[in-house]
Amino acid sequence: MALLVDDSEEMTALWQATPFAGILTPMQRWAIYARFEPGRSAAL
Repeated sequence: MALLVDDSEEMTALWQATPFAGILTPMQRWAIYARFEPGRSAAL
């Protein structure tokens, strides 16, 4: 979870290197983050 919300230069670069870069707005990304809980499985 910490990496999902990390605002470091390294994580910014990783976010921009994903196949979804530019598709989700920051608001949409934060809505996704809000759905995750520490210790909860991310399996769909």
